[in-house]
Amino acid sequence: MQTLSTIFEINRLLGELASFAITEKGKSLCLSLAMLSKKDLDEEIVFLKEETLLHIEKGKFGLSYLPDLEKDIIIASKGGSLEEETLLLFASLFSQIADLSSFIDKEEDIPNWKNKFALLPDLSYLKKQIEKVLLPDGSIKDNASPELRRIREGKKRLTKQIEGSLSSLLEQYRPYLSGESSTLRNGEIVLPVLSAYKNKVKGIVQDVSQTGTTVFIEPEEIVLLNNKLAEFSLDERKEIARLLQELSSSIGKEKEGVQDAYVALGYFDFVQAKVLFGEKHQCHIPSFSDDGSLFLPAARHPLLDPNSVVANTFSILPSRRLIIVSGPNAGGKTVALKTLGTLVMMFQMGLPILCDNGAELPYFKRIYADIGDSQSLEENLSTFAAHMKNLSNICRAVGGKDLVLLDEVGTGTSPREGEALAIAVAKYLLKKHCYAVISSHFEGMKAFAMGRKDVENASLLFDMDTLGPTYQLKMGLPGESYGVLAARRYGVDEEILLEAETLLRGKGGYSLSTALEKAGNLVKENEKLKAELSKQEIALEKERRRLQSESHRLEKKEKALSKDIEAKQQEILDKAEKEVEEILSSLKQDGVKLHQAIEAKAKL
Repeated sequence: MQTLSTIFEINRLLGELASFAITEKGKSLCLSLAMLSKKDLDEEIVFLKEETLLHIEKGKFGLSYLPDLEKDIIIASKGGSLEEETLLLFASLFSQIADLSSFIDKEEDIPNWKNKFALLPDLSYLKKQIEKVLLPDGSIKDNASPELRRIREGKKRLTKQIEGSLSSLLEQYRPYLSGESSTLRNGEIVLPVLSAYKNKVKGIVQDVSQTGTTVFIEPEEIVLLNNKLAEFSLDERKEIARLLQELSSSIGKEKEGVQDAYVALGYFDFVQAKVLFGEKHQCHIPSFSDDGSLFLPAARHPLLDPNSVVANTFSILPSRRLIIVSGPNAGGKTVALKTLGTLVMMFQMGLPILCDNGAELPYFKRIYADIGDSQSLEENLSTFAAHMKNLSNICRAVGGKDLVLLDEVGTGTSPREGEALAIAVAKYLLKKHCYAVISSHFEGMKAFAMGRKDVENASLLFDMDTLGPTYQLKMGLPGESYGVLAARRYGVDEEILLEAETLLRGKGGYSLSTALEKAGNLVKENEKLKAELSKQEIALEKERRRLQSESHRLEKKEKALSKDIEAKQQEILDKAEKEVEEILSSLKQDGVKLHQAIEAKAKL
């Protein structure tokens, strides 16, 4: 039996999702994504919504690449020593976690992300320890420790001493040398001495040229200095090893905190990848429906060309959980089933899906599908037998909270038996109270749906002008197969086509077909009326918004005028109060004359 991942090409989808992740942990979470339990899905949707809000307000958070550090954390926790490059990666982890924590802490509308990062320990001191020892290129700083500083300063002094001695020796032994400078052999500084004069230079022979004409001698004056330099180098390696071990031990002691930080950063990267995927494909996050209905407006398949894909709206009511999809060959029935199945799976994996805003979905306990060619070469099953085996497994396991998607049930055997089998399967699924969508060409399936209140027809429309499919799904209306018309379009001999039409008429084949044609014409007229009504509604909505905007403008103007009047009133009162105070103050002065009092009274 084909797996859902194979039928819906989930690995391709997750591969694209992983391309938006930066860290190996984030990529790993993308590639291992599977459908979640209801509880886990609720939590995942909360983080996805908060991350979407954060992305809209602040944009993409810049992360730096981090490889898988899980094994290195274990090595450090068990006392192992990490290499310089690995320690720098941990410094990058601690730096990114600090920046991300600060970034998240400043936002108000993401409480779950804030809580998640608030629980992480402060590991900035480990970053400082690492940066105190290591330069960005991975080399060890001279002042990483007092001991290392002492060793390297000693090496520098000794190196200068050796260079001075070599300069003197080169001048002293110049007549016996085959070259004008010293060189290295076996890691030691040597002089290139002509073989004829090898006894003129005392020291240790380190090598001989291929021709034998030159002997490379380490002068005895340099031997002791070189030995001392080797001791310094050995001490330097020991001190570097000690420093690296010390840093590794510090990381190992914080194993749980470091692990939590690594996972938290990878998880943020993973959720941000979902948001970026959703942004590219113009996705939305559906809500869980309260009544168990399914509504996907303008749904699109994520693996189809966005410039040519036809968006379709899926609607399944709890009272009509079984949908029979009919329509022309190559008209998009299989794509419709795969689109629905893929989007449901994506949502239950915690991903935004390709549809318009306002989508609602129930939570499906399990999803079953039998779509496409299920022929098994390994088990030597015919296509029909393979489909029957899949169907048997599905019917045995299906329950009331499941979604079943079946493509062309009953094909591969005689039309009469196939149609009977398809109707029987539909009735069985109705008894199981599951949600089911079945594509079919059988007229009996369409009639079965038309005769029941708990089943709904849907069809992929056909353009009679171009004699081609439109790939447009129409809920509530069965569709014709248009086999004869399609045959005419592809150049089948007209004599054959006329005979086929005669046979169809003779068998009453046009009874349902004629009814469907009339229904289709009524739908087209209805669509035109709806389009005209929609235009009028849009015009009315624009006018309503204009009037509302004008009302707001006048309201703001009224408030502004009111404030100006109040301000002027207050200004007059303040001025009058000041003048009154001045008059009263003048009356309180000694020696006020009668005419002055009369004037003051007049002013008051």
